Amino acid sequence: FEYKKCIFTAHIAQVSSENEALSAHAELKKHFHPSTFTPMAFMVGEQANPITGFDDFSDIGVGEKLLFLLNRFNAVGTVLIVTREVHRCFIPDAMGVRKFKFAVVVGKLALEYFYA
Repeated sequence: FEYKKCIFTAHIAQVSSENEALSAHAELKKHFHPSTFTPMAFMVGEQANPITGFDDFSDIGVGEKLLFLLNRFNAVGTVLIVTREVHRCFIPDAMGVRKFKFAVVVGKLALEYFYA
């Protein structure tokens, strides 16, 4: 998804542990500019009692909302990461609520595609 040259992309990977989810996040961050927005959420373990976690990447609430989406899709064994390439943005710091909304929408669309 692109808005004023800001590119939002969702990334999904199948993982079996918290360490794998964190490693996937760290590996993905290597391929982007250091200031790239990369909130993430993961859900691993057993269906009845999954282990969950998230990282907002300094945008309070984004990771938690991505975790809500994982719960809604019952996506155990999944890490969801949304990237926004900051260095290409026309107005990177002025996006405010739109940045939050776009990250959640992109994450939701990816889960709908992946789990359809």
